[in-house]
Amino acid sequence: MSEVDGGSDGDNPNNGIVNNIPVTVDPGETDSGNNFVDERRGNISGSVTDQDGNPLGGVSITLVDSNGNPVGSPIQTNPDGTYQFNNVAPGNYNVIETNLPNYGDVSEVDGGDDSDNPDNGIVNNIPVTVDPGEADTGNDFVDFLFQPSIDLIKTAGNAADGTTLTTLAGNVTYTYKVSNTGNVALTNVTVVDDNGTAGDTSDDFTVGTISSLGVGAMETLTATRNITVDTTNLATATGTTPTNGTVDDTDDAVVDVIAPAINLIKTAGSAADGTILQTTAGNVTYTYKVTNIGDTTLTNVTVVDDNGTAGDTSDDFTVGTISSLGVGAMETLTATRNITADTTNIATATGTTPLGGTVNDTDDAVVDVIPPPIDAPGVRTPGFWGADKWQKFWDGIQGNEPSQAGQANFPTGDLFYSPYTNSAQPGKVLDPVTGTYQTGVLIGDYNRNGMTDGGENTLFYTTAQAVQIINASNNVQGSDKRYTLDRSLVASWLNYLAGNPIDTANPTDKDVRYYINEAIDWLQALTPDQNSNGKGDGYLHGLTGNETPNSQTPQIPASSAYWNSGITSASGLPSPYNSNTNVLYPIDAGNTIHTALDNYNNTGAGADGAFPGG
Repeated sequence: MSEVDGGSDGDNPNNGIVNNIPVTVDPGETDSGNNFVDERRGNISGSVTDQDGNPLGGVSITLVDSNGNPVGSPIQTNPDGTYQFNNVAPGNYNVIETNLPNYGDVSEVDGGDDSDNPDNGIVNNIPVTVDPGEADTGNDFVDFLFQPSIDLIKTAGNAADGTTLTTLAGNVTYTYKVSNTGNVALTNVTVVDDNGTAGDTSDDFTVGTISSLGVGAMETLTATRNITVDTTNLATATGTTPTNGTVDDTDDAVVDVIAPAINLIKTAGSAADGTILQTTAGNVTYTYKVTNIGDTTLTNVTVVDDNGTAGDTSDDFTVGTISSLGVGAMETLTATRNITADTTNIATATGTTPLGGTVNDTDDAVVDVIPPPIDAPGVRTPGFWGADKWQKFWDGIQGNEPSQAGQANFPTGDLFYSPYTNSAQPGKVLDPVTGTYQTGVLIGDYNRNGMTDGGENTLFYTTAQAVQIINASNNVQGSDKRYTLDRSLVASWLNYLAGNPIDTANPTDKDVRYYINEAIDWLQALTPDQNSNGKGDGYLHGLTGNETPNSQTPQIPASSAYWNSGITSASGLPSPYNSNTNVLYPIDAGNTIHTALDNYNNTGAGADGAFPGG
């Protein structure tokens, strides 16, 4: 600590060398007072443990003097967590700890038992005063291991975590529960959703940001998205640790967008879907084909029929129930009902979806009840039907028929009554122009119910007009070929009403039914439209009992292309016929149609089983 040269002679002065006193001994001198004063050095010790008392070895400890200068090199704690600085000169020091990676400070304890400096409030720093010879112990550091952790639970709609939300296309609300599951607070916690496009960040969206999330805290964020297809969305929650690192967690939510759908096809008897079953009164078997056309299984599929009384559920009947109908599966149900009148039945198939909702589909089947088959009496010519005597078979007056009624090759009664027709007003048919029931012929009313049903194309003539047409003179026919064709058409229709066949077995044949339809089309194209439906209504030049002026129904001569070549469209027709745009074009030549029907009326040609009546 110091050296004192105590000689009183001319000794050498202090040479400034530690532990070295220069001495000059004079003759006979006793050179006294050469005294050494030494200091007693001390040590500083302590330990580093974690918050559970476990020792932490390898922690760097630095000793600095009162000026902040390091005293020697830093040392590291022993495996048992202890450290000690030896040979420390008395004075004021600071012991500084450098935390291990991912560790932070809990506390510092100044263990000295002398007048040491108090806690300076600096993290990882213990002030120490070393007195001479002092062993300053208990300078302990307590650390804790940073264990930052974050947890994200993402769910879709009301589905639990880890389960799939099954839903229809539309808005889905996602819920994001963010929890701090570590032991340090997190800041700037953000949740980002990949919008269902993993690997493509261009459409990612930020759900929200949480400025601070304490240990054990949880925050909930939500986002609503329009989901139209099956989607797996992955979200990531990222938080910043006290050491400016980050922790994150991801979770996904799966949405299964279902499109449940059902299809019902209902048919009556042998009729194809969308067509009419024409049959006599009696049992009709309806067929119900139920198909799952969606992408998810349907359960409790029921088919209910309205029994032909739309709007009245009191007589509805359940056709059947299908417990489960898989995707693409089809089941067939049937029901037989006694049908005595024209009936349109509507059935509804209803299935339950996995969501508890329902899907349904409806379809109808139409049954036309026609009079029972009549023994064909044989076809007759226009001249037969136009004769005064035989007109009594179709004048709408029951009981005045000729005496031949019921004999071979003759009708049994008036053609406008049962069993030949089945009109709501016996003896009359519904005029499609006036909307009134009148006595006459409704050509094209194949089910003979006295009205123009859907799918039927008709022409109406009163009895007087039909007689005028069928008895048209050669002169009239020569001036207007519409009379020639119409004469054959009326006779063919009377032959059909009498029970004579008009079809062949080959559906592709141009049979009598085909030419009756062509005749209707030809006359609808070349007669005035009286009810503004885009079709002519059969009025001919000079026909009695009609208010349409003759000037509005130009005659069609034998030289006409329409008579000799046919009609391709309304655009080339003379006025006012060029407005008949709803007619089914193209149409055969009028002469071709007339020839086919005339052959039928004379010989029965063009229909299987038809024969001349005499």
